[in-house]
Amino acid sequence: MPIKKDETGKRWVEMEFITPGTPEQVWRAIATGPGNTAWFTKTMIDEHVGGRLHFDFGPNGASTAK
Repeated sequence: MPIKKDETGKRWVEMEFITPGTPEQVWRAIATGPGNTAWFTKTMIDEHVGGRLHFDFGPNGASTAK
């Protein structure tokens, strides 16, 4: 999985995988708090552009982004 980098130094990774489910089911699983909580970790997502994203890893810490 190669890391990409633009001229400003911004880095990102792109991945592609095939998963069962309708586009709506997959979207709910990756773009909503309850969806992420179901398969990853306790997650809160403000579901709008510019919204807050918060992962709660319990005693291992937390991660917040916008």
